[in-house]
Amino acid sequence: MSNAAEIMAGTNPADPESALVSGIAHAESGVVLRFPAVRGQRYILQAKASATGEWQDAGQFVAVSGEVEVMIETPEQQRFYRLVLL
Repeated sequence: MSNAAEIMAGTNPADPESALVSGIAHAESGVVLRFPAVRGQRYILQAKASATGEWQDAGQFVAVSGEVEVMIETPEQQRFYRLVLL
């Protein structure tokens, strides 16, 4: 990821501890994903069932604070996720 892309994502390119995902926690009905965000920035959460499958939108949102928390319901089978900054 370029420095410019990191800054747009809300992370610090000079800090190796600054990462897009700041936490993953198990909840009763799924998983909670936390990440630093830029207020007003749009994000899309995408998912796919296999490493070779196609990405599909699983949710779209606008950050209203410096950290976003997203609840992901636990699927019956394995899923891969990625976060796309728009």
